[in-house]
Amino acid sequence: PSDLAYGERGNHGIKPNSALIFDVELVRVGKAAEEEK
Repeated sequence: PSDLAYGERGNHGIKPNSALIFDVELVRVGKAAEEEK
């Protein structure tokens, strides 16, 4: 929803109330670091 992004104010090249869609690529998966005790 636009209210979670730039809302009515927009931003450089992004019109007000625009829905933003991101295309991401997962390039690596690793194990999480162990918590320190």
